[in-house]
Amino acid sequence: MLFRGNKNIMSETIFSQNSDIIVNHFFNLFFNIQLSDVMKPKFNSLYVFGDSLSDNGNKFIGQNYVRDNINPNFDTPSPLYFPGRASNGFVWTDYFAQELGFDLTPVLEFAQASPVSENINGEYEINSSFGGNTATQSTNFAFGGAKLVNDYSEPANLFTPSISTQVDWFLKDLEFKQIQASKDALYVILGGANDYLSGDFSEPMEPVTVVQYAIKSLYDAGARFFLVPNVPDLGNTPLSRSFSDEEIAFLTDVSSRHNDLLQKTLRKLKQDLSDIKIKYADFRALGLDVANDPTTFGLTNVTDSYLIGEAPDFSTAGKSPDDYLFFDEIHLTTVGHLFIADALWKQAMIWK
Repeated sequence: MLFRGNKNIMSETIFSQNSDIIVNHFFNLFFNIQLSDVMKPKFNSLYVFGDSLSDNGNKFIGQNYVRDNINPNFDTPSPLYFPGRASNGFVWTDYFAQELGFDLTPVLEFAQASPVSENINGEYEINSSFGGNTATQSTNFAFGGAKLVNDYSEPANLFTPSISTQVDWFLKDLEFKQIQASKDALYVILGGANDYLSGDFSEPMEPVTVVQYAIKSLYDAGARFFLVPNVPDLGNTPLSRSFSDEEIAFLTDVSSRHNDLLQKTLRKLKQDLSDIKIKYADFRALGLDVANDPTTFGLTNVTDSYLIGEAPDFSTAGKSPDDYLFFDEIHLTTVGHLFIADALWKQAMIWK
């Protein structure tokens, strides 16, 4: 059953104010594809590798485990966030998986022992022994804060596995089960924003090379269907508006260069790898459409954050987050996530 019972805690969040009305309205508005009129791909499972945009519980599971079992003073998310999500409600992976008919399980639910341990250096580290469970059922590997590129020189990154690490986890489970990745599953790789927002990279070559590595490794393991979104304009968020003009210009420019190189890389992979299917989803264009015509999308504010101040002492900017595109300085409201789910749903419906 999708959402694993989380609907019963929606009353504890801001999202609850009009939750049923909101979801029904936007599903009717954006998921209006008549399945009798199109060929729905018969995917047998869904795998997602990504960051906080896609995380439907992994970071939350890890943080709560540390607080409850290792360090009672460990910071956990503000109660204004919907449990397990960097938003005020469900994120795009929830909606997307529901439309495809899958229960998308956070990977840490498969942890064979404790999901997190404290190493000899006092650093928190994700335990990545999943007993082969991810090899045979839909899994969300995405972690809030994840980058494309590994950097284990920073202790925090042991607790925030990169997208390349997430892919390696899945490959390890395939090896454990001694099976191939399903050729009938859909594999989504979505990341890159944190590599640039962190200041780690000013050029896109290394982050995009990780996407190439992920696709090639999964393809060699048996995967064939890939959905790969680009990054939005990172210079057009509430967070970036607090930066200097020079910093904003850099983020906009590096977003564009990342997307150009990503598109070229995906085109080359399609040429080089027989029977591979890759869809490139243009999040940047979607963001521009919403910013240029917010009323068409039912929004009144596409520039500011609904949450004001610093965690955990947030205040709110208006009566309803459903009028806003951004819930905090970088993350979308659940309504914004519905736009993403719609864009990816349309991409996933038709394959050449």
